[in-house]
Amino acid sequence: MGVPFSRPIFLLTGDIYPGYQTFKALESSNQDEMKQWLSYWVVRGCLRGAEWFGGSVQNMIPMYTWLKLVLFAWLIHPQYRGALQCYASMVRPYLLRHEAEIDSAGEKLTKEVSTRVRRVSKSTIDWLNIKKKQVGDQLVAEIKKAAVAEVSKNNDDRDNVENMTPPLSKHDKNKRSVDNVMPVD
Repeated sequence: MGVPFSRPIFLLTGDIYPGYQTFKALESSNQDEMKQWLSYWVVRGCLRGAEWFGGSVQNMIPMYTWLKLVLFAWLIHPQYRGALQCYASMVRPYLLRHEAEIDSAGEKLTKEVSTRVRRVSKSTIDWLNIKKKQVGDQLVAEIKKAAVAEVSKNNDDRDNVENMTPPLSKHDKNKRSVDNVMPVD
C-alpha cells in the first residue's frame, strides 16, 4: 500500500475501533448506534467484496490508499455517520433490488460447497484408511523383523558363550572323571 504504516492504520480504523464501538452499541441498547455500526459492517463487507473483485483496479486509481483511508474515516466518524448514509443511499437499494438473486445464488453455492466437502471428506477418509493400513502393515513388518533379529542375536550370544568355554585338557578330563567317582567327605 502507498501509505506508510497503512496496515496498522487500516486495522485500527477499519476493524478495531468499529468493533469496539459495535460492542458499546450492543451493550447500551441504543438503536441509533446499533444501526450505525451494523450499517458500517454491511458497507465494509461490500467494500471488501468490491476490492476483491476489482483487484487490480486499485492499482490504477491514484492515491487509492489515501482515498480509502479518508472513506473509512468518513464511515466511522460520529459527526458524519457515513456508514448510514452509504448504506441508505447505495447498499440497501442494491441489496433490496437483487435480494432474490443473491439468496438463490447463496443456496446454490451452499449446496455445491456441501456436495464438494462431502466428496472431499469421503476421499480423505478413504485415503487415511489406506495410509493407516499401510503404516500398520509396515509397523507389524518392522516389529517382526526386529523380533527375528533379537532372537537371532540371542542365539548367536548363546553360541558365543558355549564357544567361550575352553576345551578341557586331557588332565582336566581325567580329574573330572575322578571327581565324579570319588566320594567327598
